[in-house]
Amino acid sequence: MIRCSAGSPARSPAKSTLELRRGNDYSILNTVSDNLTYKAERLTMEKGDSMFTAEDRIGQLTMRNLDITDTREKLFGYAQSGLLSASSATGLPQVENLENKGK
Repeated sequence: MIRCSAGSPARSPAKSTLELRRGNDYSILNTVSDNLTYKAERLTMEKGDSMFTAEDRIGQLTMRNLDITDTREKLFGYAQSGLLSASSATGLPQVENLENKGK
């Protein structure tokens, strides 16, 4: 039986095989259910074959950094046009720093 966040019991019609280790450490070896919404072979914390390589992860970080840069530039444009205030009370000190950086 699994407990939901609200505290009410929820029944799970799944069968799992666990490997118990020391303390609270365990591995889920097998899970069988008609209601699974994920592929168990993709979920692993062990070293081995992975869906993504290290190069994919670095590429993802690069894209995320570009997204952050684009967002900051957009906020800077809004601040310059007066649509966004750059006061420290709003929690956006980055916009004010970008204004000073461009001068």
